[in-house]
Amino acid sequence: MRTEEVLETTDGVRLSTVTHRIPLPSGAPAHPRDCDYLRHLRIRCADGPDDPARADTVLTLLPGAIAGARSLQPLGCNTVRNLQAAGVIAEVWVIDRRANGVEDHSGIEIAMAEGDYHLAFDYYYRGAKVGGRTFDGFRTDRELGFLAGFGMARTVADLHEVLCREIADPDARARSLFLGGHSLGGIQAGAYAAWDFGGRPGHEQIAGLVALDTVTHLDPLRLRGRTRAGRPLAVATRQFERAPIAMRRGLIPCSTAVMNGGWGNPEAFALIAAVATAATLAPDAESDILRLLPDHGTAARVLRGSTARTWREYLTGTPNYRKLRLTNLALLGLLGGAHTSINCAVLSMSCGTLDSAAVAPRSFPLPFEAGTLPGLRSLYRAVLGTQPRFSPTSFDELYHWRDHDRCCAPDAPTQLSRGGTPACVTGEVVSIAELARILAGGRLNVFEDYFPLRQSIDAAAVLGGCRTGSLTPIRHESGSAHLPSVSLMGGSSFTQLLARWGVYPDDALWFPGYLHCDVAAGAHPRADGGPEPIAAALADFVRTNLPSAQIAS
Repeated sequence: MRTEEVLETTDGVRLSTVTHRIPLPSGAPAHPRDCDYLRHLRIRCADGPDDPARADTVLTLLPGAIAGARSLQPLGCNTVRNLQAAGVIAEVWVIDRRANGVEDHSGIEIAMAEGDYHLAFDYYYRGAKVGGRTFDGFRTDRELGFLAGFGMARTVADLHEVLCREIADPDARARSLFLGGHSLGGIQAGAYAAWDFGGRPGHEQIAGLVALDTVTHLDPLRLRGRTRAGRPLAVATRQFERAPIAMRRGLIPCSTAVMNGGWGNPEAFALIAAVATAATLAPDAESDILRLLPDHGTAARVLRGSTARTWREYLTGTPNYRKLRLTNLALLGLLGGAHTSINCAVLSMSCGTLDSAAVAPRSFPLPFEAGTLPGLRSLYRAVLGTQPRFSPTSFDELYHWRDHDRCCAPDAPTQLSRGGTPACVTGEVVSIAELARILAGGRLNVFEDYFPLRQSIDAAAVLGGCRTGSLTPIRHESGSAHLPSVSLMGGSSFTQLLARWGVYPDDALWFPGYLHCDVAAGAHPRADGGPEPIAAALADFVRTNLPSAQIAS
């Protein structure tokens, strides 16, 4: 059964949710009903054909770890527009992995439909009945034993089933379907290309591979040519096949739900989505959210981690940052911006700054100056980012947010680190207004709230050389190596640290100023008025490797 729901049509691009009912195999452990459905975000020209098989090309993307389909929406829309301008009828599909069926986005969807962001907080934090529904609570890791089966093999099988249902002819897929992914999704795309599907390799059913700040080749450390190192590592990674048993027995965690009370868990993602709902519906209104949140647990830790200047402030909760005056958009920026939020590069985006000089540099958890110490610079940049972070200092001023395209304007406020480094040296690359809209997207969201840790374990096993157990079908790496491919990398991402080891192809394209998550969400046009470069490079790759006869006249 296939259904399609149009979500929006903007600037000639139509977004829809495509849903297939593809139940888990009989005998699968008990699981939520929604896990028997597979969904993907379909991005296409508004005047394009309804039948995806009639498009000139389809680019299918897999999100990174802890990420959902909406995380790649900006890149997908920009790529479709670029290809349309070049005369190519293109679609981009972003796959929502099966574990997204565990989530409950009712509070976000109802709040957006009713135009009242308070409903989201009533639903998730006050136990209120909203839209006839009551929130059942965030699931604990102990309830999620079935996620032990949601590994690489499950993802590849699900992806293949969707592709076959959407474009039945494998030869048509081989001519026009490109496959890629961001972060973990790139590794999964590479696994698909090397996978054996009943005697027909995956690489014979796609036209090329796309790596977004990741790899799609499965031996980046070249272990196969190093017997002394490769064989022991491959043997060691085979032990990862025991992980599902340990997960089902409760010996090791199954999902990110285990991170109760901190960043990266389902409640933190719901909180960010609820704040994004406010930032979408009432961006410039003074926020009352800080006073609506509980003063303990995940919400308190996320807020404190995003505002505390020092370890002392974080541990004591003094001063009380709940008394800050911020617009809803500024609050979202405070939680997710690369110049304000918790000091972790992989969790933040280059989406602007607080529009005020009333800020002070943060030393929590590490000061920016630590990155200047001998031997620490590369590691610091990879883990904590390339620019200083700041906390608001005034409890009287109403803080607004300065979006990506205004950060280097002449009237931008002065924000300097202790060593005199400014917050923004070059323009930012992500629009917080667009980010707010996709974070408040509801069922197809930016995050994978209950991310199965089996996904990461299997990815590590694959890269370590394991080809046994559920990974036995990875048999065609030599064939997949001949596919056209492109690597589009973040110049300020942690992946820079790995580049010195020769992990990435020599022709990888590096984009200055892009953090890891920025690669998926760059704004068009850029702050300098130019085109978003990653989408432009991606469109060029697809157009160059698409047979000319494939392009509709």
